Amino acid sequence: MAEWKTIKSEMLEAGSNNFVEISIKQPPEGETEFIAISKGWTTPDGNKRYKSNILIPKNKYEELIEKLEKVVK
Repeated sequence: MAEWKTIKSEMLEAGSNNFVEISIKQPPEGETEFIAISKGWTTPDGNKRYKSNILIPKNKYEELIEKLEKVVK
């Protein structure tokens, strides 16, 4: 199984040992990039474990920001 390539990644701490990771990822085959939003936790030995994620096509960035602003404001 081929791996997705992570182009860029940022981590947001979400309380105790939980985190949200926001990345730009590229599938093994293809040029399309995706915004990946993943949630997870850090184990006592420092390893990351993931609970779930969502992929949004990068060309939907503006729409995603618009929807987030509507929800937050």
